[in-house]
Amino acid sequence: MDRAAVRSLRIRLLAPLSLVGGVVAVGTLGYYWLWHGLGGAWMDALFMTVTTITIIGYGEVKPLDTWGRLFTMLLAVTGIGSLFYTLGVVMEYLAAGAEQRGFRTGTSSPRGARCRGAETRCCPRG
Repeated sequence: MDRAAVRSLRIRLLAPLSLVGGVVAVGTLGYYWLWHGLGGAWMDALFMTVTTITIIGYGEVKPLDTWGRLFTMLLAVTGIGSLFYTLGVVMEYLAAGAEQRGFRTGTSSPRGARCRGAETRCCPRG
């Protein structure tokens, strides 16, 4: 992979990864604030945030009231959406790179193996 492609990927991933990092930070701060009076620690808040946005759904570390449940629902929607968006950017980049290198549907067939390196008129791509 050349330097320009790596730079392009870094630039395109900056916003989505920043969004995921922001969601994790806000989620951790939010749970810490919600549980501060219940003896919650930073690690409890981070654990709850990560299990929520990665759809693991381990369960509540500390009890949540109505505001805590509303916060969790909002965090789940924004966190899951930001993770899927980030994964979509990565997959788009990988698919574009594979296409540039000539990987296409059907090239793993025996005919594709025979025609690798042959002229296009011999084995047209389609």
